[in-house]
Amino acid sequence: SFEDVSDSSSLNESSDSSISDNPENSYNVYYYDENNNLIEKVVAFYDDHFKLKDSYNVESKEVVCWYNDEFSFSPNSTITYSYTHDLILYAKLDYALNDSNYEYTFIDETSVAIDKYNGNNAEIVIYPYAKIDNLYYQIASIGPSAFEGNSIINSVVIANTIPTIHGYAFANCENLKEIILPEKLSFLGDHVFEGCESLEEITIPEGVTDIWAFCFSSCSYLEKIYLPSTLLSINEGAFLFCPMYEVYYNGTIDDWCNIEKANSYIFNENTSFFTKENGEYKEVKNEVIINNASIIKDYSFYNLSTITSLNINSSIASIGKYAF
Repeated sequence: SFEDVSDSSSLNESSDSSISDNPENSYNVYYYDENNNLIEKVVAFYDDHFKLKDSYNVESKEVVCWYNDEFSFSPNSTITYSYTHDLILYAKLDYALNDSNYEYTFIDETSVAIDKYNGNNAEIVIYPYAKIDNLYYQIASIGPSAFEGNSIINSVVIANTIPTIHGYAFANCENLKEIILPEKLSFLGDHVFEGCESLEEITIPEGVTDIWAFCFSSCSYLEKIYLPSTLLSINEGAFLFCPMYEVYYNGTIDDWCNIEKANSYIFNENTSFFTKENGEYKEVKNEVIINNASIIKDYSFYNLSTITSLNINSSIASIGKYAF
């Protein structure tokens, strides 16, 4: 039978050993693509552990590994099975970096960090896995200065599974115009995009809690940015020398008041600032009403010239320096 799994193929292990060309204590393994077309039938022998094909090309995609639960994929793994029962297995269809232009540092037995990129491609796609000596390793982070100073790249797409981008990773990539950050990003280090003079817009995904010092400093064309509601701090100089014409924050204005902002100077006299109110972005301008915040942190609205009057709840305990 065929199990329809998004972005996956399926494998059916049949217990049928009655076919005359099958040796005793063996069974058939059928490989199907996502259209239920039979790719190959092989004969598998009984063993406590049977290592399934580590790779199999399907429509130009590479099967990283087979696994028996679509939520517990692990590359280079073995799977225990019983040859007396049919078993549906899944194939993880993902691209993997198999490029000699990358240098890696091993983090542990299953994961690596990108240490350095030595290539000359203008468009970069960083996939979830690296293929090293015919084995697959999860890319867990982009290391410090991995792409720093590369003047060729103009776009970068990073796999959604990569949680960490370390300091200076893309610093001074002067022609980098577009970057798509991972959905599961949780750490964005200091100076990561400093000096990326061509970067015009960026979305920082939900889950990121801190924007570290000088992260986007001197991005002289950075006009639009989307900030997550999970943000807790914006550190010194994070957006120094950025035009920042449009800033979209995915939380409420009360949430914004509670974010630590250390001399961050996010706004300037030309900035339009939007917060999420009742599920929709609303510009912070004219009369601003702050009802539920207990504190307004330093620099919260510093330089934001669109505010003409304030309506602040009397229960607010303190208003930080340069808040307005």
